[in-house]
Amino acid sequence: MTITKFRIFAMLGIMYLALPFYTHAQVQQDLSAFDKGTYASKTDTLPYRILFPRHFDPKQKYPLLIMLHGAGERGNDNNAQLAYGTQMLLNDTLRDKYPAIVVLPQCPKDGYWSNVDIRKMIKANAVTISRKGVSLHPPCTPCLVWLISFSTNLT
Repeated sequence: MTITKFRIFAMLGIMYLALPFYTHAQVQQDLSAFDKGTYASKTDTLPYRILFPRHFDPKQKYPLLIMLHGAGERGNDNNAQLAYGTQMLLNDTLRDKYPAIVVLPQCPKDGYWSNVDIRKMIKANAVTISRKGVSLHPPCTPCLVWLISFSTNLT
């Protein structure tokens, strides 16, 4: 196992163990670090938020972490999906130690994640990442795409 894969596994393990503590004590925080975006395909639109590494370098490739929220955060306001876990994601120490591109899409109010083919989205570069008007064709390491889901929204 390479050092990079080990770091990713460690980051996911820390997130898994720490998330319940962070979600219980969420405080008002500045969420402006999460850029807003929408992905449109035919008649469907999927709002999402994206968090870039603190010292983002468009020439460098980063792991991609996709966080799918639970049923209570569905909608189209592009804010509700930030309800849980964002305090941990904004932790400067974690962001410096485990730089990654984090995408938090928002499922439609009457939709379910199980209706979405995530593999197809990733292959089609559905998460078109842009930063300050510079279009990047995801600067992500293809083999380091992680999917985290809350609740039973994937059943």
